[in-house]
Amino acid sequence: MTRRLRALAVAERSQALGELIAEPERLVGRGRRGRLPYAHALRLARTSARARVALRARVAERIRATRGRAALDSLLGLRHARRKPLLLAVSGMDGSGKSSATEALRARLHRAGVPAVVSWSRFAGDTEILDSVAIPVKRLLRQRATVADPVAAGGGSGARTPRANRSTSGLLARAWVLFLALLSARQLRGAARLRRTGTAVICDRWLADALVDMRVRYGRHRLAERVLSVATPDPDLAVLLEVDSETALARNADDQAGWVLADMERRYEDVARGLGLLRLDARRSKDIVAADLVQATEEVLAVGSRPGGATSLRAVEERGDRHHEDLEV
Repeated sequence: MTRRLRALAVAERSQALGELIAEPERLVGRGRRGRLPYAHALRLARTSARARVALRARVAERIRATRGRAALDSLLGLRHARRKPLLLAVSGMDGSGKSSATEALRARLHRAGVPAVVSWSRFAGDTEILDSVAIPVKRLLRQRATVADPVAAGGGSGARTPRANRSTSGLLARAWVLFLALLSARQLRGAARLRRTGTAVICDRWLADALVDMRVRYGRHRLAERVLSVATPDPDLAVLLEVDSETALARNADDQAGWVLADMERRYEDVARGLGLLRLDARRSKDIVAADLVQATEEVLAVGSRPGGATSLRAVEERGDRHHEDLEV
């Protein structure tokens, strides 16, 4: 009998499987609840087509039993509903109405029974860590001035300074901006982790704002921008509240200098195009802007996925575009 099984295994090109069958005691010893351990099953699958078919069937059955149909669909690349709490990002320059819009959205979610919290962050805003590193470095290098433009970094109505026109492309400057990018990514990731408590997180300022602040203060640093972009989690909905620099200055005359806001307006346009943000005209009344933001969020909740392909969200954008055209006329 043993010789016949081995001859059949050779004919079928399944020598490894034949050896196991020819030694039933060895087979029983390796089997667990009637099945071979996965390590041995994989070894057999390397030399036997039938073993590969059996292993694939076994894995598929295991996935269905342990994680359900949704897990199998995910393994096959099929789309399934999102279950994590929402991560919403609202961006825009100072004076665009971010604080009012995010608070209105939080209140709306709360009334709908969805717990939500507003998280605020600014580029390189962790002053405790920043000071603990910046002060010793400046003492070591005997440097009193900042790498960033002081007016752009600190706000105020000052004029453009010579520092704003100086190059920040030196090795020290590049290393410093990269450190700030990592620090900002750490802040944003910390905000996203709030979802672990089962709470939706509404971010007042996100990746777009950090990139704009970095460019306004330090110019273009592509490595730092790349690190910041890759390290920042993707939100379920990312919105830009668009407003021109004149309107922003009229709303908050003491927050930023006019030339800083004009520079921000141009850079927000570039960043929003690159990130593919949902853009809402923030020159309208706060109530209308907040209503559009709430509607976009409700549709994300209904769809259960990011809004990139949701035609209903395009309707929100189109309504804002039409209002934008009416104002220009």
